[in-house]
Amino acid sequence: MVEERIVWVDLETGGVDETRHQITQFAAVATGGPPLFKEPEHDSEFERKVSLVNGRWEQEALDVQNYDEITWLAEGKTMVEVLDDFDQWVRKHCHEAVSKRTGNPYQVAHMGGHNVGFDGRFLRAAAERNDRWIRLTNWTGGVYDTLHLAKWHFLGLDKRPDNLKLETLCEFFGVKIKAHDALEDVRATIKIAREMIK
Repeated sequence: MVEERIVWVDLETGGVDETRHQITQFAAVATGGPPLFKEPEHDSEFERKVSLVNGRWEQEALDVQNYDEITWLAEGKTMVEVLDDFDQWVRKHCHEAVSKRTGNPYQVAHMGGHNVGFDGRFLRAAAERNDRWIRLTNWTGGVYDTLHLAKWHFLGLDKRPDNLKLETLCEFFGVKIKAHDALEDVRATIKIAREMIK
């Protein structure tokens, strides 16, 4: 895994239920493995805004994120377009794996993030609704989750944050964050990962 890329993901969503709510912003950053998580020189970041679909978001969710109606109208894409754009981008950061079931090779990247289970559920639901497959190991196991890393990192330590939310960890480690913007959250996640494995 040290030699293979990690694709760190963060989503903003229109609520907390992946069966009812949509993704509103999708960002990812590719890095090498630990301990440096070094970004490649070219095309290391991906970010898309997803056009809002009536009935698939709640105003309370938009109010806490970096949503701006004018920006989303100008830059927003359909979920299918965003998933297709991501597939083209992520291929550059994949390694080859072999299916245990069929023996056929396929391309996949390790998935990283903070509380990856939440993002993974939304990505899976979006992919299934739009008949797409996402080349991330959340589908096959093995993810790099800074929430789990933090649980181990602070185990038995006297000095620790009040909770393990991304914003709280950033404050604890002195990492600046513009919270609830997907790309800013991904960048901050990588920084706290570096701090925890120094």
